[in-house]
Amino acid sequence: MNGSVSRPFTLDAARWIVGFLSIGPLAFPLDWLFHVFPDRYPAFHSMHGIGPAWKAAWVLCGLLGAATFVWLRRRPMLGFVASILLAALYVPTAMVMWAQFSYGCFAALLAMILSGIGALAARRSGYAS
Repeated sequence: MNGSVSRPFTLDAARWIVGFLSIGPLAFPLDWLFHVFPDRYPAFHSMHGIGPAWKAAWVLCGLLGAATFVWLRRRPMLGFVASILLAALYVPTAMVMWAQFSYGCFAALLAMILSGIGALAARRSGYAS
């Protein structure tokens, strides 16, 4: 390892969960503008029926998730704080968007826990700057 300090696995796991969660909200403006998703699925009915404030919050989840993805790599403690904000925004917005507590809500909470564990481990091991 040449004397380098390795990054905790929990940070990488949290990064990939957050990255996966950010894909949907970042792709959502395509449907918002061009209505590309069909209305035949019940989840899309609730998504198309909500107001613009919730849709904007959903897009904000994607942007915050992308920032969290980067911060968990470069500044783990800042990434942990961002993952708390992401979970606090993602869970209620997803519940309104999809009219249910989805797997993404569980994943956002799991990413928050993993990033907290990883940020503390990174600080203790000297990885965090």
